[in-house]
Formats: sequence, C-alpha cells, structure tokens
Amino acid sequence: MWLQCKQALANTYGKLSQSTRLILYKADKSMVVCLQKSQDKGEVSSDIDLKESVDSFTGMLFHGTLRFSDIFTTLNYSRE
Repeated sequence: MWLQCKQALANTYGKLSQSTRLILYKADKSMVVCLQKSQDKGEVSSDIDLKESVDSFTGMLFHGTLRFSDIFTTLNYSRE
C-alpha cells in the first residue's frame, strides 16, 4: 500500500509543469529573503531556521492544492 501511495505522489509531482516548479522555487527564495529582512529588524525570532520554515509553509500550500483539487464540495469542520 505504501509503495502505491508513494508512486501516486511521484506521478502527481511528475505532472507538475516546469513553470510550476520554477514558481515554487522563486516563491521559496522570495519568502526566505523577506523573512531574513524581518529577522534583521527583530520582527522574526533569530532562532528560527528560515529555509526550514519556508519549506514547511510551501509544503502545506502544495498539500492543500493537491488535497482540494479533486474535491467539489467544501469540508465542514466544526468544534463538535
């Protein structure tokens, strides 16, 4: 089962166009630069690894894009 999931993910990533990969790469670089400037101003904690933070954030966005690309209805989350 894990191998099938891994293969499905590889196939999905393989379908991404070169331009999509370039956009993600440039966005990552821009966010790191922006966060570095904020760190220099003291607005962002200096003990945060910026590349790891941006990688996590980009991964979250990528996951959301894949997760919601096939869903035609909204997910109803509640506190109950």
